[in-house]
Amino acid sequence: MPDDMPSMFTGQPMAPGASKDKRVDYPHPWLDYASRILPKDLSTVLEWAEFIWLTNGTYRQACQRTARYFITNLIFSEVDDKQSKELKETFVKDLGIVEQLSIVGDTFLTYGNVFVHVYVPFLRRLQCHCGFFTTFDEADRAGLFEWKDFKAVKTAQGCPQCKAKNNHIPWMIKDTQEKEFHSVSVKLLSPHQMRIEHNPYSGRKVFYWKIPANLKEGVKKGQPIILRDLSMELIEAIAGGHDEFEFDEGVIFHRGDPAPVGVETGGWGLPRVMSNFRLAFHYQVLNRFDQAIAMDYINAMRVISPDQSTGGAGAGDPLIGSGGSQFSANVQKMVEKHRKDPNTWHTSPIPLKYQLFGGEGTQLSPQELIRAKLDEWLDATGIPAELFHGSLSIQAMPTALRVFENSWPEIVALYNNLLSWLGSYAHNTFDLPEFDVKLQPVRLADDMERRHIMLQLMAGQQVSPQTALNTFGVDDPREEIRRTFEWQRMMAEEEKDFEDDMMQAQELEQIKQEWGERSQMAQQGGAPMDPAAMGMGGAPPPGGGMPPMGGGGLGVPNEDALSTPESMQGEAQRLAEEIISMEASARRSALIELKKSNEVLHALVRQRIEDMEQDAKQQGVTMMRQQGQMM
Repeated sequence: MPDDMPSMFTGQPMAPGASKDKRVDYPHPWLDYASRILPKDLSTVLEWAEFIWLTNGTYRQACQRTARYFITNLIFSEVDDKQSKELKETFVKDLGIVEQLSIVGDTFLTYGNVFVHVYVPFLRRLQCHCGFFTTFDEADRAGLFEWKDFKAVKTAQGCPQCKAKNNHIPWMIKDTQEKEFHSVSVKLLSPHQMRIEHNPYSGRKVFYWKIPANLKEGVKKGQPIILRDLSMELIEAIAGGHDEFEFDEGVIFHRGDPAPVGVETGGWGLPRVMSNFRLAFHYQVLNRFDQAIAMDYINAMRVISPDQSTGGAGAGDPLIGSGGSQFSANVQKMVEKHRKDPNTWHTSPIPLKYQLFGGEGTQLSPQELIRAKLDEWLDATGIPAELFHGSLSIQAMPTALRVFENSWPEIVALYNNLLSWLGSYAHNTFDLPEFDVKLQPVRLADDMERRHIMLQLMAGQQVSPQTALNTFGVDDPREEIRRTFEWQRMMAEEEKDFEDDMMQAQELEQIKQEWGERSQMAQQGGAPMDPAAMGMGGAPPPGGGMPPMGGGGLGVPNEDALSTPESMQGEAQRLAEEIISMEASARRSALIELKKSNEVLHALVRQRIEDMEQDAKQQGVTMMRQQGQMM
């Protein structure tokens, strides 16, 4: 560095035109108030990043929205449709991957680092040298062991099978891991408890977990809830007096927010908030100033004093003879009475003056500065302030969203790398088929145009329907095709039922009209009505009348019931009462047989059945309401 260049932290730049020997001291622009508390080591950086996240709700909410913006549908490849559906159900329902990805994103944006491992449940058993074994929980409830020197030593009760007591070999601990991938859980480790050994040349990392003190204390005391679920490797590490536990290679998934190449971080990522520490500091200074204003300047002080300006030329001081203390006491009593009874009349022997002091907090509050600094902070973090406030205009939305999506490749890579790591773990550990899983790309800015183009390409058979439907969130085209066919079948059935009902209603209306005309003619002395002319099939054949209706033992209609409208209505009522008491299958059979023999009578009977069912429903509703009123 040349001699005339200032130091980054302590140098003093030269004034324009000044010689090297005649320097003019200016305050260093980088030595501001925030520099006094700027963290200098990784541990303090993580603590400050956590503190800012926890104490600033607006910044935290903006980061959480950003983390969840990129969580989309899971896409499985290299497997068939059935396996893809099963794997998606396992990831979404059993592993809760959507919630886990949200927590991973929050942790990444808070600390700039994420440490993930998979916890595989296991069943812990205690086994005796004689072959007898029992589960850890059962042995604990039965009092078969006590924890001594990090071993499960037999108690005086001994082994239930060989009766070996505490002076014999301790219980052997046998663990059996779960065989199904859906039983595992995704766990995040605190960055405060991690240590990394990093090779800057090869990039290889070795991860160490700082064993929490309460966990070590629980193992030493033999707390069953800790001993039951803690791996023997960790128990042995604690028994050996180790403060850290080294993980095997590939057991820990770690991603850090990358720092510039010239910054040596020891394999760690740097929290993004540290790059904007001065903005966060400035924003908090304005908030603190606003808090001070709110404490002293929001509520004005109300003061009542004697009005000396109302006295004449010879008027004396209104406080002469009473004193200031007596005046204050009288005013306080007046205020107290007014609070108890606002309608009370008050009197004063002297004129009073009412004044307000303070209350100018709204003018002093730096709200505009606070909002401007918040927007600057969010923009510097990579979160468009307009998007967070919901004020992004439609004209600028496509470009702004595209810039926003391209500003966070780290989060997209984080999610996809974690999913790929989980897929590899499932394949290698649980003998699942090899598969690849990732999130559907986020392209909200281009969705409308892209969907339109994909539909056009699908219509031209240039892309498959599955590819086009994926843009609409349709993951299983086979399921959608099946639902489409079911919908078409249901529509056809409903349409047929509607047409039948309309046709029957028209037939019934026509019958009523013809019966009315025939009745009028009969009353005027005309010829008797001919059942054959009315579409009733003519008179029944000799000897047998109408054939019986099948299915429910339905009686044969009376021949006289087909001669007059009144008798036919009565016969329809009788048949309807018989048919409605039948079972569903017998009812259908009876109606079918009736329709074959006499369509007019069938229409009347069906109408009566529907009226009776409607009346029954209405009566049921009325009874329920009456019971509710009684209760």
